Amino acid sequence: MRVHAAGTILNMKPTGGIHRAASLAVTIGVFLIGGCIDSGIYDTEEGGSLVGKLTPRETWKVTGNINEPDKAIDGNLATAAVNVEGVNPAWLTVDLGKQCLFNLAVIDHGRNQYGFARRIAVYTSDDGKEFTHRHTVSGKRRVTAILLPHFVLARYVRFQVVSPGDKPWSIAELFFQ
Repeated sequence: MRVHAAGTILNMKPTGGIHRAASLAVTIGVFLIGGCIDSGIYDTEEGGSLVGKLTPRETWKVTGNINEPDKAIDGNLATAAVNVEGVNPAWLTVDLGKQCLFNLAVIDHGRNQYGFARRIAVYTSDDGKEFTHRHTVSGKRRVTAILLPHFVLARYVRFQVVSPGDKPWSIAELFFQ
């Protein structure tokens, strides 16, 4: 069965009735629609996912005032972009390549589990020049998950340290949903 919702095709297995399928489509539409690749969000094929797909990581570009910012998107948790000592505020901006819809960003601190900021802010932009503040959260040991209050459609995402932690800020990988 295929259901069209919010501009995205949802592929679903029949679950025993149109009513249940319609309820599932509404639930997915409200909570899980995101991404910017023209593909189904729920794919019943092997390896299928309930999360939206953002542009391929290989097309992302990253800049910032931290050491080796590219390591934040290299797909390797053993490497990390790390804050330069004395640079405040530290920031990192990801260019997703085109506008994407998301409401969750995850910063994996990798091997440096204490490399989190006490407070971190998220900003987004369509042009990479004018940024809008979206949310500020407390950093967490090992992984900082940032659930935005609303879905955001943006091409650029900036993470900026508001209050540094005890150790240099470390970003082994970034994930969006």
